[in-house]
Amino acid sequence: MIQPPSLLLEPEACGLLVQALENCGKKSFGGVDALVAALRAGEPWAHSLFRYALAQELGLYLNRICPNIRRVYVYGSTMDDRAGPSSDVDLILWVREKVPALESLLWKLDALLLHGYRMLTGFSGPPMFFDFHIVDDAEVAERQGYGAVIHSLWTAPVPLQLPEEARNRERTSLT
Repeated sequence: MIQPPSLLLEPEACGLLVQALENCGKKSFGGVDALVAALRAGEPWAHSLFRYALAQELGLYLNRICPNIRRVYVYGSTMDDRAGPSSDVDLILWVREKVPALESLLWKLDALLLHGYRMLTGFSGPPMFFDFHIVDDAEVAERQGYGAVIHSLWTAPVPLQLPEEARNRERTSLT
């Protein structure tokens, strides 16, 4: 079951962008202005770090409103420090069971975050900001589709840091 977000999803998305900018700018660039300048210059390292920070914020937000989520993984160009202005962020969301409401929420958030990114950087791409892949317990257990990627040595998706309660949900359900 998903706890519905506020009726106005745009402030939520804006908050995710702002928090990602602040966290990434402070940790790696000496401030938000330097990060934004690097993003506008198209620097792959800046785009990779910002995309990771935004994925982290999105994972935390989804964890708060959707206890169905076990884990969120990021992989691809974001993790290889080769993301550019038109790169998307590859995410795998491991859930207990798939529900249509989650997919609908993800597409709405993606559209809002993409709009904010375009306004921030001045770039027109990518067509989607996040490339979401939702897998359920059965797919992970049977290593089917993106459920197999979670266990892959070659792709090596990285689990995002979620609060302890999310990790506990994952552990208790797998035993």
